[in-house]
Amino acid sequence: MKRIAILALALLMLAGCGTAGPAETPAAGSPGPNVLVHWDALPEREGPIAERWYPEYTDTLIPSDEYGELVRYIGGEGSDNVNGYAYNYGLATRDGVIVTDPVYLGAGPVSWYDQETRSTVESDTLLLHTAVEKEIPPEDEWSTHYENRYGLAASDGSWTTGQIFAEKICEGECGVLFFDTEGNVVMMSLEGEERFRWPAGEIPIEGLEAGKYSFFYDIAYVVGPYMTYTTAWNSDGTSDNVYVDLRDGTVLDSEPEEVSSAWNYPYDGWSYYTGGRYKSENGVVTIEADGGGTHSFPVPQDADEYFSLQIDGDRVIANVGEGYRLLDLDGNELHSWGEGTYPSFFYINTPGALIYTAEYNSEWFMESDTVPLTHYTVYDRDGNEILSADGVVQQYGDRLIVADREWYRLCTLEGEDLLRISRVEADQAA
Repeated sequence: MKRIAILALALLMLAGCGTAGPAETPAAGSPGPNVLVHWDALPEREGPIAERWYPEYTDTLIPSDEYGELVRYIGGEGSDNVNGYAYNYGLATRDGVIVTDPVYLGAGPVSWYDQETRSTVESDTLLLHTAVEKEIPPEDEWSTHYENRYGLAASDGSWTTGQIFAEKICEGECGVLFFDTEGNVVMMSLEGEERFRWPAGEIPIEGLEAGKYSFFYDIAYVVGPYMTYTTAWNSDGTSDNVYVDLRDGTVLDSEPEEVSSAWNYPYDGWSYYTGGRYKSENGVVTIEADGGGTHSFPVPQDADEYFSLQIDGDRVIANVGEGYRLLDLDGNELHSWGEGTYPSFFYINTPGALIYTAEYNSEWFMESDTVPLTHYTVYDRDGNEILSADGVVQQYGDRLIVADREWYRLCTLEGEDLLRISRVEADQAA
């Protein structure tokens, strides 16, 4: 089992590898970037790119108004007996300057599903997930040696709560509800301010206890400012629920009207996506965007009973049964994929998501203790291929995060590398 702290050291160790180029070290107290580290390209292959904001290994997000919007990058990987394979993430500026080393198990926006609009919402607040080694290790060899830690931060790194929470209960428009390390329930706003807390031993919800569940997503969910918490499941399939106003911690015995109306909407024949709705009726597809505007086009002639659509902004991926088509909102074909290839939009909450196909091969392993590889092909919104990689590709706003056979990379949407770390050396160093 690879220790997360050791994995995170890999990037720092790489700073001493290869042929060193010029380094810049400004006077103490300079806001950074403090050090520029780069290597000349090797004749056989491209070399690393690693520019650091701070010269030393940095396992904590240091608040600053100088970073600009932060993005995550992959900088390591490992496994344990509980969570399986996982990547380790760090935070960098949009230009690829490393702000923290890869100490996070997860780093991304606080997000939630809005039941009223039936779409996913992302905030400007980051939810950061780390792990610490247990003070008392488990006696059996199968249990994890680590405990979760969570924290919130501004998307530009200007403030952070620190990794002071032990469990995440739910997240929504009011913020995130946590257990802290003392077993208290604490509600934090998206601005990083405490809304309310319930001391351990005085929690007014039956069964809500620290360490009782591995996750809460199937018993705690949010509609608007309210959390519905399931205290028991009955033999007839119904549940006993309590409701919490996450603005002030008021516990309600009856379901708020906002919650009941959000769930009990009649089926209206429309399918909803983030940004609008569509329906296929009488051989015609009709798309209505939330911002206004209606588009329609004939259902493709070779579509079968499995015909369905994915829509992001001004692009449509249509499943026609024998393959997929990339269309604009007027039904014009921009690209097509044959049977056996399954394209999808990368998830982001604004128009602009690129398209990818992923082919998993269980035989693709770098070593026995690394993340299995999947072949990704990435396309722009007109269907032109941008890059391919054996590993993983993620989209984070206007950046691509890549872990291929050789490198961990942070790229522009055009595939230009801004940050590039040797995957093999990082794994060996870990």
